Amino acid sequence: MSLIRVGICAGMTEEVVRALNAANIRNLVEFIDAELEELVHTSGISYKELVALRRVVLAEFSAFPLQASDIYRKLIKSAAILCTGCIRLDQLLDGGLYTGEMTEIVGDSAVGKTQVCLSVTASVAKETKQNILYIDASATFSAERIREMVSVEDEESEENLEAVLSHIHCAKVFNVFELFEVLETIRQELIKQNSSFFGGLRLIICDSVSAVLSPLVGGHQTQGYSLLVQVAQKLKALALEYSLAVLVTNNIIGSDQSRPVASLGRTWQSVPHNRLHLSRQTPSPSNLGKLVGTITILKSCRQPTGMSTEFEISSSGLQ
Repeated sequence: MSLIRVGICAGMTEEVVRALNAANIRNLVEFIDAELEELVHTSGISYKELVALRRVVLAEFSAFPLQASDIYRKLIKSAAILCTGCIRLDQLLDGGLYTGEMTEIVGDSAVGKTQVCLSVTASVAKETKQNILYIDASATFSAERIREMVSVEDEESEENLEAVLSHIHCAKVFNVFELFEVLETIRQELIKQNSSFFGGLRLIICDSVSAVLSPLVGGHQTQGYSLLVQVAQKLKALALEYSLAVLVTNNIIGSDQSRPVASLGRTWQSVPHNRLHLSRQTPSPSNLGKLVGTITILKSCRQPTGMSTEFEISSSGLQ
């Protein structure tokens, strides 16, 4: 609360401040709450002057109310759904990746999480011409693989391939503090709006959060959970405040009543808006040599949990 002082607003002269202090009015909250009729007698200031002064204080220091319809229109204008390039995955996500939300892909090692991220990256860059920042925390990012996914589907010219790749920036991180630095850089660039790349940024991918956070949590470590919460807050704040879609990957550490449990503990469980589980199918003569599996909804803002669809990862990406 602001203390009453000379010049804090128009009409707050030294004489008025002295009179209000004599009436035991020390800050603006006390001035707004005071009964004007009583304040006239205790301060000696005229009723008309007090009413005018109160209006000035309310105009300068009060938050103006917003209509829900205005907030809704602003949200609709800034919201977007990014198609993943895989029809079945888009149907599972009720259209695709929503801006303002964090979607998590969980699964065992080598199940195809990175391939899904690379495929989504290639599709968004090519189809929407929006920019993607790929945070590589597991040293698995491959520009050659993205180039292959883009060129296999359509015989793109070298110039068009370079144009697609120009929409993708990769930031390699090896610990949580480097991740903090990248996230803070993103926030600062989005605030300044001086960069054409960050001005068109629509998707942030972090592959994987467990690579930098798992070594810090577990046992009696308390600082690690504090860092985990900060990472979660920064990712969700970027998604919400700047209308970005956030896609992260995580590992599976076991199951609870046949339900897969993601790593990083209970603190992380409530962080993502949506959680998808990737699992590989048992090899058979029909899928021998192919990466075939199932994607199942573990958590969703719109779809019922338990819904699933099959997927296949080929040279052209996720199908």
